Amino acid sequence: MKTCVLSRMDCQELLAEAGCDSAKESAGPEEWISVDRRLPETTGEYYCCFVTHMGTQKHCAILKFKSGYFWGADSQTREVTHWFSLPKPPEHAQKGK
Repeated sequence: MKTCVLSRMDCQELLAEAGCDSAKESAGPEEWISVDRRLPETTGEYYCCFVTHMGTQKHCAILKFKSGYFWGADSQTREVTHWFSLPKPPEHAQKGK
C-alpha cells in the first residue's frame, strides 16, 4: 500500500490557505489514519488520500463519509487509503460572520 505524499503540516497549510485560520491549532491526530486500522465513527467531511480510478496516482481532498463509504463531489465513491478529521472552523465562521 502506498502512503500519502502530504505530511500533516502540508495538510494544515492547505487548510489554512482555504480560510481555516485555526488549522494549525486544531486538535487531531498527528498521523494519517489508515482505513485498514479504522473508519470514521460519524457521518461528515474528512481530509482523505485516495488512489485514482486508474490506480496510478494518489490524491488528497476533502470527502464526505456516510454509511461506511467516502464520496467525492461527483457522488462517486473513492478508494480511500488514509484520512483524518478536519479541524473546527474559525470562531467567526461558526457564527456566520
